[in-house]
Amino acid sequence: MLLNYQCRYCKLEATIPLDDEGLDMFQVEKFKPILCCNRCADSIVARRAVVDRIKKAVELLIIQRYSSNPDNVVVVTKNVREALTVLTKRYATLVNEYFKKPNMWHADFVDLLMDKPRYYETILKDYFRHRRVA
Repeated sequence: MLLNYQCRYCKLEATIPLDDEGLDMFQVEKFKPILCCNRCADSIVARRAVVDRIKKAVELLIIQRYSSNPDNVVVVTKNVREALTVLTKRYATLVNEYFKKPNMWHADFVDLLMDKPRYYETILKDYFRHRRVA
Protein backbone atom coordinates (compact mmCIF):
# COMPACT_ATOMS: atom_id res chain seq x y z
CA MET A 1 0.00 0.00 0.00
CA LEU A 2 1.23 3.51 -0.77
CA LEU A 3 0.64 6.32 1.70
CA ASN A 4 0.35 9.85 0.36
CA TYR A 5 1.50 12.60 2.70
CA GLN A 6 2.63 16.20 2.69
CA CYS A 7 6.19 16.95 3.87
CA ARG A 8 6.15 18.81 7.14
CA TYR A 9 8.90 21.24 6.06
CA CYS A 10 8.73 21.84 2.30
CA LYS A 11 4.99 21.05 1.95
CA LEU A 12 5.55 18.87 -1.14
CA GLU A 13 3.37 15.85 -1.74
CA ALA A 14 5.13 12.49 -1.44
CA THR A 15 4.36 8.80 -1.07
CA ILE A 16 5.88 6.02 0.99
CA PRO A 17 5.27 2.28 0.68
CA LEU A 18 3.76 0.59 3.72
CA ASP A 19 3.51 -3.09 4.56
CA ASP A 20 -0.13 -4.21 4.82
CA GLU A 21 0.60 -6.49 7.79
CA GLY A 22 2.35 -3.73 9.75
CA LEU A 23 -0.37 -1.27 8.86
CA ASP A 24 -2.76 -3.00 11.28
CA MET A 25 -0.57 -2.03 14.26
CA PHE A 26 0.44 1.35 12.86
CA GLN A 27 -2.00 4.26 13.22
CA VAL A 28 -1.20 6.21 10.07
CA GLU A 29 -3.23 9.31 10.81
CA LYS A 30 -1.27 10.04 14.00
CA PHE A 31 2.06 10.04 12.17
CA LYS A 32 1.08 11.74 8.92
CA PRO A 33 1.61 15.30 10.25
CA ILE A 34 5.23 14.61 11.27
CA LEU A 35 6.43 12.85 8.12
CA CYS A 36 9.06 14.59 6.01
CA CYS A 37 10.66 13.80 2.68
CA ASN A 38 14.21 12.46 2.32
CA ARG A 39 15.55 15.77 0.99
CA CYS A 40 14.37 17.68 4.06
CA ALA A 41 15.49 14.97 6.48
CA ASP A 42 18.98 14.82 4.94
CA SER A 43 19.28 18.59 5.11
CA ILE A 44 18.21 18.70 8.76
CA VAL A 45 20.70 16.00 9.75
CA ALA A 46 23.57 17.70 7.88
CA ARG A 47 22.78 21.12 9.36
CA ARG A 48 22.46 19.65 12.85
CA ALA A 49 25.97 18.20 12.60
CA VAL A 50 27.42 21.58 11.59
CA VAL A 51 25.44 23.43 14.28
CA ASP A 52 26.77 21.02 16.92
CA ARG A 53 30.34 21.78 15.85
CA ILE A 54 29.62 25.52 15.89
CA LYS A 55 28.20 25.12 19.39
CA LYS A 56 31.38 23.43 20.60
CA ALA A 57 33.57 26.16 19.09
CA VAL A 58 31.45 28.91 20.62
CA GLU A 59 31.44 27.21 24.03
CA LEU A 60 35.23 27.01 23.91
CA LEU A 61 35.35 30.72 23.10
CA ILE A 62 33.09 31.60 26.03
CA ILE A 63 35.12 29.50 28.44
CA GLN A 64 38.41 31.00 27.28
CA ARG A 65 37.14 34.56 27.59
CA TYR A 66 36.69 34.00 31.32
CA SER A 67 40.00 32.20 31.63
CA SER A 68 42.73 33.48 33.91
CA ASN A 69 45.44 32.93 31.28
CA PRO A 70 45.41 35.91 28.84
CA ASP A 71 48.07 34.40 26.54
CA ASN A 72 45.91 31.35 25.93
CA VAL A 73 42.87 33.51 25.13
CA VAL A 74 44.55 35.06 22.08
CA VAL A 75 45.55 31.67 20.65
CA VAL A 76 42.16 30.09 21.28
CA THR A 77 40.32 33.09 19.84
CA LYS A 78 42.37 32.85 16.66
CA ASN A 79 41.74 29.10 16.37
CA VAL A 80 38.02 29.49 17.04
CA ARG A 81 37.75 32.24 14.41
CA GLU A 82 39.36 29.94 11.83
CA ALA A 83 37.08 27.06 12.80
CA LEU A 84 33.98 29.26 12.70
CA THR A 85 34.97 30.54 9.26
CA VAL A 86 35.04 27.00 7.88
CA LEU A 87 31.88 25.95 9.73
CA THR A 88 29.81 28.98 8.78
CA LYS A 89 30.80 28.54 5.13
CA ARG A 90 29.63 24.94 5.36
CA TYR A 91 26.39 25.99 7.10
CA ALA A 92 25.73 28.66 4.47
CA THR A 93 26.33 26.14 1.69
CA LEU A 94 23.90 23.65 3.23
CA VAL A 95 21.18 26.27 3.71
CA ASN A 96 21.58 27.71 0.23
CA GLU A 97 21.58 24.26 -1.38
CA TYR A 98 18.40 23.40 0.51
CA PHE A 99 16.60 26.54 -0.71
CA LYS A 100 18.22 26.26 -4.17
CA LYS A 101 19.67 29.76 -3.91
CA PRO A 102 23.10 31.10 -4.86
CA ASN A 103 25.64 30.62 -2.12
CA MET A 104 25.95 33.72 0.08
CA TRP A 105 28.48 33.95 2.88
CA HIS A 106 30.14 37.01 4.38
CA ALA A 107 32.83 37.43 7.04
CA ASP A 108 30.35 39.39 9.15
CA PHE A 109 28.70 36.06 9.89
CA VAL A 110 31.83 34.98 11.81
CA ASP A 111 32.26 38.42 13.39
CA LEU A 112 28.74 38.28 14.76
CA LEU A 113 29.34 34.85 16.28
CA MET A 114 32.63 36.03 17.78
CA ASP A 115 31.01 39.16 19.26
CA LYS A 116 27.88 37.45 20.59
CA PRO A 117 28.75 33.78 21.10
CA ARG A 118 25.88 33.15 23.51
CA TYR A 119 23.37 33.92 20.77
CA TYR A 120 24.73 31.47 18.20
CA GLU A 121 21.39 29.63 17.89
CA THR A 122 19.51 32.83 17.18
CA ILE A 123 22.12 33.96 14.66
CA LEU A 124 21.96 30.65 12.77
CA LYS A 125 18.16 30.54 12.83
CA ASP A 126 17.96 34.11 11.55
CA TYR A 127 20.30 33.25 8.68
CA PHE A 128 18.15 30.24 7.82
CA ARG A 129 14.92 32.27 7.91
CA HIS A 130 16.35 35.13 5.88
CA ARG A 131 17.67 32.83 3.17
CA ARG A 132 14.24 31.19 2.92
CA VAL A 133 12.59 34.55 2.24
CA ALA A 134 15.36 36.07 0.10
